[in-house]
Amino acid sequence: MQDCEVIVRLLRAVLLVTLGYGFSGEAWGQAFYYEQLVLESSDRFDVDMFGESVSVWNGLVVVGAPRGGDLYRSGAAYIFDADSGEELARLIPDDAMIGDHFGYSVDIKDGLIAVGASRKNEAGIDSGAVYLFDSYSGVQVLKLAPDDGEAEDWFGFPVALGDGIVAVGAYNDDDNGENSGSVYVFDSNTGQQLVKLLAEDGEADDLFGVSISVDDGIVAVGAMLEDVYGSDSGSAYLFQADTGEQIAKLIPGPGGGGSHFGRSIGVDDGIVVVGAPNYGLGGEIYLFDSISGEEIVRMQPYQFVQGNEAFGVSVSLSAGMIVVGATNSAQNQIQSGVVYVASLIQEVTYGVLLPSDGEHRDYFGPVIDIDGGVVVSTKPIYIENGYEHSGLVYVYTSLENQCPADVNQNREYDLNDVLHFESLMLYRYPNADINEDGMLDFFDISLFLTAFSAGCP
Repeated sequence: MQDCEVIVRLLRAVLLVTLGYGFSGEAWGQAFYYEQLVLESSDRFDVDMFGESVSVWNGLVVVGAPRGGDLYRSGAAYIFDADSGEELARLIPDDAMIGDHFGYSVDIKDGLIAVGASRKNEAGIDSGAVYLFDSYSGVQVLKLAPDDGEAEDWFGFPVALGDGIVAVGAYNDDDNGENSGSVYVFDSNTGQQLVKLLAEDGEADDLFGVSISVDDGIVAVGAMLEDVYGSDSGSAYLFQADTGEQIAKLIPGPGGGGSHFGRSIGVDDGIVVVGAPNYGLGGEIYLFDSISGEEIVRMQPYQFVQGNEAFGVSVSLSAGMIVVGATNSAQNQIQSGVVYVASLIQEVTYGVLLPSDGEHRDYFGPVIDIDGGVVVSTKPIYIENGYEHSGLVYVYTSLENQCPADVNQNREYDLNDVLHFESLMLYRYPNADINEDGMLDFFDISLFLTAFSAGCP
């Protein structure tokens, strides 16, 4: 393709835009992130479920493999460098036993790693336990168990660190009826149990504690099978971490039976995000004020590729950025899965993340996390040639410092980037607005051509 043909194609794109195909600042665009690494464990074997849990903090990625370990399904967790992909440590508890499923949940923050072993027979069969490790040395420092643990509580799924505490879910606990659920809060320095959280209106089969997040003295808890809008519509709750006082119950308006609101939850800097992956055509997320409990906004993906995308099956929130998993999305292939990334600070949302090796029924994105410009996402098991294989973890890094000519984010620049930029213009994606003036026009094309001519270093 000659240079003049490049300019003609781009001018055609901007002409269509100016004839009425402008973009909305609320649309999901192509992501300003690129896939930097794909992580695998050094001792991986099929169906060890590497990537069943994942967390990122301060350049470190922690990954759980609950069916791995040195004994049958005893479990393991791994620490990786988010920049190089180097495996820094392999975590194994000092009392590992068969069937513990250590690594079903993980979290890392402020120099600590929490790893749940929800099937450990600590106070009865599958009562559960949680282990704390130093994030730099990988040394085990504490083991946590509730003072009233019982068989089949599944204490340790999920876990959340923050503000000097560890919040641990036990969604099969029976205090408010069978499988009503509870959450325990511990001092992360001493291991002392501080409070036990229960929903004021908790009932059997609510699964209170199926999702947890901690920030600024608030513990946010999801109860995805609570029946406020009908069977399994779901709800979420906010608690004071120090006193255990329930300060708000979060209910989407309107909701619907079977929505599973509360399947995922995140809280950061005064904002709570709650996923409802079964709502409507393919799922929604809701943002609330963490102080008042008032709903701020609800969001869907830019467009549904198919029904039942499960948008909101996972969420994470950090420093004004939000990531949302949609494991059933067909943007790659049928049920291959996708992760959406958005800015809550700017009105323009940022886009979609797809794995470079996405395949049919990968269900990419069931577990995600974001911290400091790094996004991690998983597919714990993937199918190849009819066989199940151990999972993979994908690390995405912000494109803020990347070459502007590399539009398709493959770390090269060529005519494919021109075609990609043309598509961004035609389909009104926000990141075609290179000069950030809220319009797609010739000035954006001029800036792109200048960057393309200069090339990438």
